[in-house]
Amino acid sequence: DAVLLVGDIAYANQDPSSCTTNHTVWDEWFTKMEFLLKAKPLQTSPGNHENEVDCVSGEVFASYETRFAMPQIKEVERSPSEYPFYEYDYGNAYYSYSYGPAYVISLSSYSSSEANSKQNTWLRKELNSIDRVVTPWVIVVFHAPFYNTFYWHHGESEETVMQDDFEHLFVEFHVSLVFNGHTHAYMRGNNIIFGEHNASGPQYFIVGCGGGTSENGFWSRKPEKWVLFRKYEVYGYGMLHIVNSTHAVWELRNNRDEDFTEDSESMDVSTEGLYRVLDQSILHNSFAV
Repeated sequence: DAVLLVGDIAYANQDPSSCTTNHTVWDEWFTKMEFLLKAKPLQTSPGNHENEVDCVSGEVFASYETRFAMPQIKEVERSPSEYPFYEYDYGNAYYSYSYGPAYVISLSSYSSSEANSKQNTWLRKELNSIDRVVTPWVIVVFHAPFYNTFYWHHGESEETVMQDDFEHLFVEFHVSLVFNGHTHAYMRGNNIIFGEHNASGPQYFIVGCGGGTSENGFWSRKPEKWVLFRKYEVYGYGMLHIVNSTHAVWELRNNRDEDFTEDSESMDVSTEGLYRVLDQSILHNSFAV
C-alpha cells in the first residue's frame, strides 16, 4: 500500500503581508498523520497552497521542500518568481518512482512546462524509458486538472497551459491514469484524448475532497461528454487496487460521517455512514504488454 497526495496538504497558508508561515499548522498536520506515515509510504505533489516563500532568499515552496523528501532527480533549483509558473525545478517539484506494477510520475502544476523547459524535457525522456512489461500501469499525478467539470478553478492558466504542453505526451506514451486535485470535489472522467472519449486515452480523475468540500457547483448543469461521475458536496478519498496488468478496481470512500446533499447524476452507496463506497469502477489498462 502507498498514499498519494496531489497537493494542498496542510494549508499553512503563508501571510504575504508579514511573510510568515504558520508552522504550527504544519506540525499539527504531521502529528495527525503520524500513525499513517509510520505504516505507509507517502508521495506528494505541490499545490498552490504549498507555495510559501522564504522571506530572506525569496525562494518558493520553502516549507514543502524542507519538510518532505521525495525521490529527487537532483537538488531543487529555485529562484524568486511569480504565480503561477515559478522558477521551480527538480527537488520535490517533479519526480518518478516504480511501485509494484505501477510507474508513478508526479508533476508540478507550478513549474514551467513549455517545450524546452526542464520539466517538459525530463517528462518526455521519462515516459520514453518506461518498460511496460515491468510496470504496465503508468500513473501521472499533479495538482491542477486538465479536465474540470466544476465551477471552482475552471479554466485557470495552470490547467490550460500545462494541458497544451503535456497532454500530447500523455497520449503518445499511453499514460493509463491521471489523478488531480485543486478543486474540492470528485470526478471520474472517461478515457480522453483532446476532449473526446477514446478508449486508448488516459482516464482522468479529480480527487480533491479529502479535507474540504466545494459548494460552488458544476461548470455546466449538463455533464460534459467526458464525465462518468461527478459530485461536489462530498468528503472522500480514493482507493486503487491494481489486480493485474490489465485491470484495477477504483473506489471513492466517504471519510466524513454525516448526511450529504445528493447533487450528482448517480449515487452508488454500498453501506451506510463512514467509509461507505460513493463510487466504484473497474478500470482497464489498454496498453499492458
